[in-house]
Amino acid sequence: DPPKTRSEPPSIVPEKSIAPYLEEEHTPWEPDTLSLDSTDWLRVQLRCVNKRLDEVQKEVTKSKEEAGENSKHRSPFAPEIQDKLIPTSFRLPALESYDGSLDPTKHVTTFRAQMALYDSSDVLMC
Repeated sequence: DPPKTRSEPPSIVPEKSIAPYLEEEHTPWEPDTLSLDSTDWLRVQLRCVNKRLDEVQKEVTKSKEEAGENSKHRSPFAPEIQDKLIPTSFRLPALESYDGSLDPTKHVTTFRAQMALYDSSDVLMC
């Protein structure tokens, strides 16, 4: 049997409505059976997808830049504190939040003792 081809060229449709061409009632296209019109249609669809992908990538990049700017401008910490790499073995100390009812010096001393197990730098303690 000769390969099946479409009897009429597909119409060019907006990028969001290509689903009808993917339904089971259509014969799957094979590279050696595509007509010139089918190839043109695929090129148009590919251009639409690429254009949308470029738009999304620009939005993501812009969003990341804005998030980075906002977080750095709002942070009360110096750059050396913000840029400190946290060791992979680091775990937050199992210390209850300070509620004001006990001696704050004792609370800080307990925190420092637990933090000393990981890194004694003031940068990590922040």
